[in-house]
Amino acid sequence: MEATDTDTVPQIPNAFLRGIPVSLLIDGARERRVDEVDENLKLFMGNRHEHFRPLAETVTIGGRELRVFEWTHSTFVAE
Repeated sequence: MEATDTDTVPQIPNAFLRGIPVSLLIDGARERRVDEVDENLKLFMGNRHEHFRPLAETVTIGGRELRVFEWTHSTFVAE
């Protein structure tokens, strides 16, 4: 599953990315909107995909409960 496109419509975050080094986040945002909170998440970031797995854990940020996704690895896009 890939994250929802946030460029077209402002989205309310429902996921929190944990474990990924800050240097790998293009926009620095750990809060995201995802379509399916129970499925693995794959985010395209420049020349690679960052992969996350959902945890049963949640965090509350700004009064919103967000599902925690833990970073597992990166894969690079073939040229």
